[in-house]
Amino acid sequence: FPDADRIVGIQLWDQERHAPEHRQTAEFVEWRGSLRSFEDLAAYRTLERNLITGDGRVEPIRGVEISASAFRIARVPPLLGRPLVPEDERTGAAAVVVIGHDLWTTRFGSDSNVVGQTVRLGQTPYTIVGVMPEGFGLPIRHSLWVPLRLNDASYPGEQGPRTNMLGKLAEGISV
Repeated sequence: FPDADRIVGIQLWDQERHAPEHRQTAEFVEWRGSLRSFEDLAAYRTLERNLITGDGRVEPIRGVEISASAFRIARVPPLLGRPLVPEDERTGAAAVVVIGHDLWTTRFGSDSNVVGQTVRLGQTPYTIVGVMPEGFGLPIRHSLWVPLRLNDASYPGEQGPRTNMLGKLAEGISV
């Protein structure tokens, strides 16, 4: 990634338990617009569902629910279509998915018309809006990315789903 040395994982630590705290949703919601040491913050959590394509084939797949800001942090343009955008995260927005290059080649035969096709993840239909280039991996090499939709009412600290954060340090800020 461009400026990869400025992309860092953010881990909270529970001093009483002497263990990592993985429920970082409240902090992400609070910090994403206020931390000056970061140019941008992203949150994510893994997603494991059955992928069902138009031909009826079903296979388990591992992806990520991720905030659109992760694609701004990575600054890697999709091979086809578009990345996730902030509007995708809003309640009521259409269910969209960005797929990885490997999935595009193995399940869709490198079809350049894949953008706009519908797939199901579990019981939910998603529209493919983009394909990432070969080798792209954020936070690691996953097969697909869907918008992370957080309840703006937020979760009290240490409650809610397991969520991880990454960020891009602001210019002049070191680890």
